[in-house]
Amino acid sequence: MSKKISKKASAIRTISLAVGSLSLLVIAVSQVTGDEACTSNAYSIENQIRLS
Repeated sequence: MSKKISKKASAIRTISLAVGSLSLLVIAVSQVTGDEACTSNAYSIENQIRLS
């Protein structure tokens, strides 16, 4: 039972790390291109993920 919970927690951690890295990458790319709409879109996606 505890192994099942541990695997699930590990998967959730991995997914959240991937999403965080992806949002940072989107923000970095938008900073290079100077596109402000992309930055605010990345923040709204990140906030939606946190709320769910």
